[in-house]
Amino acid sequence: PVFHDDQHGTAIVVLAALTNALRVVGKAVGDVRVVMSGAGAAGTAILKLLTAAGVKHAVVADIHGVVHAGREDLVSADAGSALRWIADNTNPEGMTGTLKEAVRGADVFIGVSAPNVLNG
Repeated sequence: PVFHDDQHGTAIVVLAALTNALRVVGKAVGDVRVVMSGAGAAGTAILKLLTAAGVKHAVVADIHGVVHAGREDLVSADAGSALRWIADNTNPEGMTGTLKEAVRGADVFIGVSAPNVLNG
């Protein structure tokens, strides 16, 4: 077996933290809207584990904004690409725009990208 600390290890820690946080606030994993900044290796692994754990509404943003099926850089993307997988398996409402717009009203924010992507 292969275990990659930046991917699997980070995903496990995020799921554990989310599980505990949701227990504290009395919310179910399937009822929260998760917004994540970062669509790289760690972000994709986190997203796959959260989806397997029951997260139904996740939106991911990268340096180009919210990942969605109609985004120009994804229209012709290979079906095996990580961004294409994210576009096909998240963002059920087809949200577009920026991270700042996506995070409004979210229950959970997960940041696995560059620092200082959000401010007060």
